[in-house]
Amino acid sequence: MECFATTPAGLYLVSGLAVLGLAVYLSRYGTRSSTIIWLRTFFFLSATYNISNAFIRCSPTAGAFNVAIVPYALVNALMIPVLIIFALHFINRQELLGKTWLRSLLMVVGSAFLYIFWQTDLFLSHSFADSIFQFSNHLPRPGSQSGPIGILILAFYMAPIVMMMRYHRHLEDPIKRKEVQIVIWALVVLFIPALIIEGIMPTVFQDPSYPVGPFTTVTAAIMVTYAITRYGLHVFNLNNVTGNVMRVIPGGLLILDHTNTIQYLNAGAAQMLGYDVEQLTGASVKKLFGTSEDYGQFQLEVLSQLRPGRQVAGHESSFVTKIHTVLAISLNATSVYSGNELVNRIISFTDISELKSAEAALEAEKASVERKVVERTRELAEAQAQLAASIRSLPFGFGVINHEAQIVFANSRLGQLMNHDIPAEPVASAAALAEISRKFKPAIDIAACLKQSQTKGRPLERNVTFGPRYYRFFFMPVTAAGKGHKAALGTVLLVEDVTEAKTLERSRDEFFSIASHELRTPLTAIRGNASMMLDYFAPQLKDPTLHTMVDDIHTASLRLIDIVNDFLDVSRLEMGKFTFDNQPTNMAQLVRDTLREYDVTGSRRKLKLELAPLADGDPWVLADTDRVRQVLINLLGNGLKATTKGGVTVTLEPTAGRLKVSVTDTGTGIPVDSQHLLFHKFQQAGPDILTRDRSGGTGLGLYISKLLAEGMHGRLYLEHSEVGQGSTFVLELPLAQPPKK
Repeated sequence: MECFATTPAGLYLVSGLAVLGLAVYLSRYGTRSSTIIWLRTFFFLSATYNISNAFIRCSPTAGAFNVAIVPYALVNALMIPVLIIFALHFINRQELLGKTWLRSLLMVVGSAFLYIFWQTDLFLSHSFADSIFQFSNHLPRPGSQSGPIGILILAFYMAPIVMMMRYHRHLEDPIKRKEVQIVIWALVVLFIPALIIEGIMPTVFQDPSYPVGPFTTVTAAIMVTYAITRYGLHVFNLNNVTGNVMRVIPGGLLILDHTNTIQYLNAGAAQMLGYDVEQLTGASVKKLFGTSEDYGQFQLEVLSQLRPGRQVAGHESSFVTKIHTVLAISLNATSVYSGNELVNRIISFTDISELKSAEAALEAEKASVERKVVERTRELAEAQAQLAASIRSLPFGFGVINHEAQIVFANSRLGQLMNHDIPAEPVASAAALAEISRKFKPAIDIAACLKQSQTKGRPLERNVTFGPRYYRFFFMPVTAAGKGHKAALGTVLLVEDVTEAKTLERSRDEFFSIASHELRTPLTAIRGNASMMLDYFAPQLKDPTLHTMVDDIHTASLRLIDIVNDFLDVSRLEMGKFTFDNQPTNMAQLVRDTLREYDVTGSRRKLKLELAPLADGDPWVLADTDRVRQVLINLLGNGLKATTKGGVTVTLEPTAGRLKVSVTDTGTGIPVDSQHLLFHKFQQAGPDILTRDRSGGTGLGLYISKLLAEGMHGRLYLEHSEVGQGSTFVLELPLAQPPKK
């Protein structure tokens, strides 16, 4: 006893007994958590180490020392592997223990630790007290054989601390973070002071070490025990779950123990089942089933499937409520295990009674829909047959071509027009289309037109002269609406022989040209004579009625001459006999001169006529000045006719090598369904056909203006129009450099 009282051996004895007491205290938790079991194992080993240390220090003979050294070395060899296993269970990574590499590593650690003690204790070259019980034996020093292995052991002592710190970094639960923080500090207290005081300082200063191990062991054990018992979230805590999770679960929740007794149910489950919480708590879950067979099926399909690592999800079953009605449910179930021991089964469920009723109604509706589908399929087949018959009887060629340039459907007329044998029934032939394209290649590239129509996603029309015949090709892409785009599935090809129509149209144009030309001479004479009568023989026209008649003759002759001039312009433009003298032209000055011509008319109607301010001086274009003035007069005239308040504004905007001349009015606008009539002969985009009579026009103005613009390598189009808001027509002409002075 004197040895224990006067040497550090007593400290080791007291600390060992204290740690042993903590291990016994934790036995109350050991059956519920593998983490506690491994912590208790570490405490028992630590207590054994300290108690053995105490008795070895006070051993009276070397023989007693040799007998004690074997269990002493084995205990020390097991401490680090056990501590690492505890850490893995604590951070929920115990599955790593099944890895062969980790088991081998733990064996190497234990063997290395055992090797140090055996090497140091069995081959003592100096006193026992100055070597084996000082941590400096585990550090490298001259002549030491255990130094490198000691460094390895120190690294493994630090491994649990590193694991805990990495685990702490990813935690979000504040209570769990407190628990882990205390455990980390406990491990630091366990190793760091002993490393410094018993290992580093004696080596550096060549002084005996002070045994701080008993104090650090007890302190660390107390800290870990406090953390486990105070913040033990790794075990199932019904109060914590009830207070923090159960209340926010919208459906029903049952927690069963290993005997299938209901330990807990939330308010949602009680409400759905019609019971009070107290009526089901402590009862067997069998109470929720109508028959033993139903309960047995539930055990087979759900409870028996809840093995470690497995769960049941989306299982449909039924419970019987307090008033003996059947509650259809969809449930998810899982289990809580401690090691291999079942602790709880957790079942969450939702009421799907309404869903089941809806499914039954849906099945009935499905049967009805299936009957309707059969009827509609028959009707569709009949409609398809009628459509196919209609297509085959079309007077023009019709073909459907897929995106692989294969004819998948064609009527007989297409084969006749193409002078190629194409089956009337649906086919998939790329060779037929290639042969047709080759025949018409000098006049039209059918393959290129197909690709262009599919790429741009809009119809394409081509008029072709092939030998003595005239054809009109029309390509219409077949598209399927996608997300934000349209994907081309193929193209519909329409081919019409318009030879007779072209011949008739040419004959008509020639007639109009000849008639118009012949009409100009008598009309000029009528206009001149009527004008002379009004100017020089007014006194002789004393009768007001006679004066009015002569004035009407003069006005009508002027209108007829304008109509004849329009007919002649159209005829010359269409036959390519119209010449253009394109020269650099100051477009801004030309617009100013044209607006000045309309100034009197605009002032009389109190309408505004203006040219929008220019940003960079007057732009020049390459065009025929007289033809541009003719187009501007037509656009301005149309705008003034359609405008009752506001006015007409001309804007000049250079863009991409072209000048954009915009003529914007504040008139009545053009309806959307009438805009397609613009730029066609004898057509006006008014609300009805009577607008031609009221406006006094022929319907040729925009058509002639469009041909004039194209003849000057420009274009004319409607940019925007809205009923009641006005319209904007745009004339585009190529830009030119002003002539050098």
